[in-house]
Amino acid sequence: MGTVADFFKGFIKSTKIIAQKVGAFVMLVFFLGVLMGTYIAFAGLSLLWVAAFGLVVVVFWNDFGEGVGILLLLLIVFFFMPYLLPQIRI
Repeated sequence: MGTVADFFKGFIKSTKIIAQKVGAFVMLVFFLGVLMGTYIAFAGLSLLWVAAFGLVVVVFWNDFGEGVGILLLLLIVFFFMPYLLPQIRI
């Protein structure tokens, strides 16, 4: 059996983790708003839109681990690259 201090240590630790996840969700909603705003403002896919989507990937990668970041990178590759490749001129 743990002491009262051990209970509060565990409670504070779990509260910190929950606060981090809630903060990550708020940031995700903000960055998705940035995505939609740039998409509407520039009437389609632009370099700024892609950069904002990359920012969402970075936030997810840092807060939720590599698995979610890799899934979002695959989402970019399979769903957005066919639209982006014709815009790339060498």
